[in-house]
Amino acid sequence: MIVGDKLDMSIETDMRLAHGADIAKELRHRVFLKCNYTVSAGISFNKLLAKFASAKNKPNRQTILPFSAVPELMKNVPLRKLRGLGGKLGKQIEQLGVHTAGEATKLDMDTLERKLGKRKIADFVYKCVRGLDETEVVERESTKSLLAAKNFKDENSLITVEKQWLPLLADELNNRIIADSEANSRDARTLTISFRAKMTNGYGRVNASRSTTMPQTSNLKRTGAIVAAALLVLKTAFCKESQFAFPISFIGLTATNFSERATQGESIRSYFDIADQKSGKSNDFDSPKKALSSADREEEYRKRVQESADRELALKLHREESSRGIRKTRTQNSNRALKRPGPKRRKRSAEFMTVDMFFKPKNRKT
Repeated sequence: MIVGDKLDMSIETDMRLAHGADIAKELRHRVFLKCNYTVSAGISFNKLLAKFASAKNKPNRQTILPFSAVPELMKNVPLRKLRGLGGKLGKQIEQLGVHTAGEATKLDMDTLERKLGKRKIADFVYKCVRGLDETEVVERESTKSLLAAKNFKDENSLITVEKQWLPLLADELNNRIIADSEANSRDARTLTISFRAKMTNGYGRVNASRSTTMPQTSNLKRTGAIVAAALLVLKTAFCKESQFAFPISFIGLTATNFSERATQGESIRSYFDIADQKSGKSNDFDSPKKALSSADREEEYRKRVQESADRELALKLHREESSRGIRKTRTQNSNRALKRPGPKRRKRSAEFMTVDMFFKPKNRKT
């Protein structure tokens, strides 16, 4: 589907959009054959417009958005739907009395700069509401998270979630973790449980999530461990915290926080090789030894003999000094024992002595 007028193949930009549409069609077909998933696609001049075009005709459709149709498309798009304008920045712009991208195009650069304070931010908003996006498309090396989720048409109780849906979602997530581990040699460290439920304070339905440590078990036991961990989180959120109330209309399990796993072929020698490379030292553990001539062998033998003699001499001197120190310590201790004074007698000061002390009669036996 094409938004706006038909493409003019005499124009280079429209010709590029047509080629992009052919590539997107082929990719969607390959995804369906391999994964049995339907895919929607958007073809335009940048990431922002392609995203809006892909959401225009879902499901299993692709949409071409030429630049001539951009003003009509962006006219009724809410500011909150634009990338980067969903938070505080979007609220600041709404304070000027605008709520859609079409209304924001009437604001000039000076007005935006006075309101937002910085020229760079004002320039970003000025281009964004007009469908201009200069960010490059970067190839994603690996996914940051793995998700298995389910939306319920009929609201479910905890028993239904525990007996029916958690085992299915945990098994699907475990299969994705195994495939990702084999492809990227990494392990997930965090398990996030997301759900949609009612608030006990009467504020209606809310989306909430809780995180816990991913069970580090074998592939066969991981499914049951994920079910147990998710069930514990749900019981804590609904029973102990008492913030949420059943029934549940959505449940999701996400594996995140990946870390690389060391390969089995790595050894301690490779660790020291990496450390030596960082420090600039050379590691010649595996370097071939050169053949020595007879003269070199004799010289090496003399050096070893001399080193051995030096070690023996040093050891002998150390022993003599140690024994001399022991004898000296014993002599000092004996001298202290001989010079040790006896118990001191208490002496009275002269100023406290009286005449009666000298003429005190002795006690005589009768």
